[in-house]
Amino acid sequence: MFLSSLSLDGADPIHIGFYTTVCPKMSIPHRRTTVLLVDDDARLAALTTDWLEKKGIAVDYAASGSDALNLATEQRFDAILLDIDMPGMCGITVCRRLRDTSNASTPIVMLTARDSIETKVAGLEAGADDYVVKPFWPDELIARIEALTRRTRKEVAPEAVELDGVRVDPWCGEVTRDGKLVRVLPTGMAILLALMRAHPRALTRQELLVEIWGAHLPESDSLRSHIYQLRKHLNAGFDEPLIETLPGAGMRFRAPRAGEGIRGA
Repeated sequence: MFLSSLSLDGADPIHIGFYTTVCPKMSIPHRRTTVLLVDDDARLAALTTDWLEKKGIAVDYAASGSDALNLATEQRFDAILLDIDMPGMCGITVCRRLRDTSNASTPIVMLTARDSIETKVAGLEAGADDYVVKPFWPDELIARIEALTRRTRKEVAPEAVELDGVRVDPWCGEVTRDGKLVRVLPTGMAILLALMRAHPRALTRQELLVEIWGAHLPESDSLRSHIYQLRKHLNAGFDEPLIETLPGAGMRFRAPRAGEGIRGA
């Protein structure tokens, strides 16, 4: 870890610690990415905003949970960077409320100094797609934003896929099972698509991690939490689970009923 002294125009230098993990540089998408940064630490938010904008990412800022909810209602963002420790309304509550609004499919990255497993799991279960712990390497944050926004912009998989009564439409951001709309978050949708495309082969844990996060793997056991949430919503109201765990082999989408198979839609 090293300390880097950075400063904004007209401001004193701010000393921030970064881990020295080397992350490859990734290109910014052609359409300018717009994110909402939610953090009550104004100086740290200003520094983060300055760095992101230098990389071509447009940033809107909210200093509180209530301000974030208002902004997210008024306009659409490609991703939301959300701190947990804020006065009034904590980031976990904000995340849950965002998921209950029209922002149900907007990628959310928890950006916080709290690194306990319990906190990470709480954030993921509230609906977050990823978790970055402060202090962080800026290129890692950029990479995670790009990975999430590529999926939601349909740059990864524009074609809808159907298998065994389940239809995933990345273009609309919708998942249905036997015609019933299922609430699935962006990362859960990416996991489901990977399993459906691999069918009938099982995917190992490592294969799923690389498929969803690429070279920038999450620090915590995010995959387990996302699969738990995916199963919970996908199986609600149905007797047959659709995702199987095969000891020693990994996970796979359940074998389809006789006469059914995967097809593009």
